[in-house]
Amino acid sequence: MATAAGVAAGQATWTIATSAGLAVLLVLSAPLFLDHRHERLAGYAFAVDRVRGWLRLERVRRSLDALLGAVLVGLGVRVGAQALGR
Repeated sequence: MATAAGVAAGQATWTIATSAGLAVLLVLSAPLFLDHRHERLAGYAFAVDRVRGWLRLERVRRSLDALLGAVLVGLGVRVGAQALGR
């Protein structure tokens, strides 16, 4: 049960982090394309499509799952250590 919760939390974290990263990218690049709104939107659609395809590659998904799993384990160890330290 804990494994399933960890996997679900990892996927949720990955989704949120990806969304936040894309949002920051869009906000920071907005001043560069103020005069070309349609081209900018087409470019964003293309970039999101390319990133989505890249993120669906099996080796990329496995690598991200491993990385986020390690992060979750590290956070769990840290929270546990803090709880024992109090």
